[in-house]
Amino acid sequence: MKQEDRGIFNRGLFYRIINNLIKTNIATIRYSIKN
Repeated sequence: MKQEDRGIFNRGLFYRIINNLIKTNIATIRYSIKN
């Protein structure tokens, strides 16, 4: 694995984790508003 490839891979993983956090946060907020 080249250095650049690893950087791109890590960045993709980072964005995926952040997207998941945002989705779960939005779901939690919506759930809280409903109750």
